[in-house]
Amino acid sequence: MTNKLIWLVFVITIITIPASAYTYKPGVTGTGWEYVDWDKVSWWNKQVIGIGYANCKLKIALYEKKLAYHQAHSDATKIARAELKLKAKEKYCRENTRPYESDFWNEFAEAFPLLVLMFVVAIIFLLRPIVRRIFSPKLWRHARKAIKTKKE
Repeated sequence: MTNKLIWLVFVITIITIPASAYTYKPGVTGTGWEYVDWDKVSWWNKQVIGIGYANCKLKIALYEKKLAYHQAHSDATKIARAELKLKAKEKYCRENTRPYESDFWNEFAEAFPLLVLMFVVAIIFLLRPIVRRIFSPKLWRHARKAIKTKKE
């Protein structure tokens, strides 16, 4: 039971660290990218912003494909609706996402403490069975008996 509980806490911790990046808001109005001090934005938040930008680009490409399909096969209302969706998505992407180009080593340095923590936790999990055997009462009982018989 305790082993499962420890793994559960470990997994929840690993999941919540990057998930906390979603609390970042780019600016007061949502268009304040020019006011963001990128040196103060955490590594996780930069990744989320970059993922958001890539996701927007994919959705724009999808809306462009849908528009091309409607232009070839549909009536004017569907074409107009597809154009409106495409323009709205382009506006949203322009205002709320931003491509983030960064230096790999700076990002690695920011993530290094978390990587060390994960490595230490993994080592602890790997060493647990060995430490349990060393400090088990059964082993010490045998050791005490061996010492007593040696003295006698």
